[in-house]
Amino acid sequence: MVLKFCILGVLSSYTGDTEKILTDAVRNNEKIGFSKFWASYNKNPLEAIVDFSATVPKINEVVLSCGIHNNQKKSPLKFVSIWASDDKKDWQMIKKEMFANENNLDRLKEISIQLPKKSYSYLKIVAQPQKGQTIRVNQLFFF
Repeated sequence: MVLKFCILGVLSSYTGDTEKILTDAVRNNEKIGFSKFWASYNKNPLEAIVDFSATVPKINEVVLSCGIHNNQKKSPLKFVSIWASDDKKDWQMIKKEMFANENNLDRLKEISIQLPKKSYSYLKIVAQPQKGQTIRVNQLFFF
């Protein structure tokens, strides 16, 4: 399956190709932070628009592989929302999960968002960092 990505938002630290970072199917354990293996966001959210219109597969799960520093004390992530569209113009939010008060930071390493299993032409994934925090994303998976 070939995916077309449109990545919006401004990276706080950027040393590589964001589309490749998020779609190369490689979970990387390299040092989190200023690395070509992690896309980092601290003011603007990660906004990834994925084009499935050529194949329109049935998807029931989106997974974000994120990095958490060992000394991190609170969740850097405010929320993750998933939006769907048939035409990239009219978007409908299909799921939003809040993470601002998440105490189990290990849960943030692999964030699984369950969706109604159906065919989606376009999905938009929005991951909003909390004020003063940075989120680091290594992969997006679709099942």
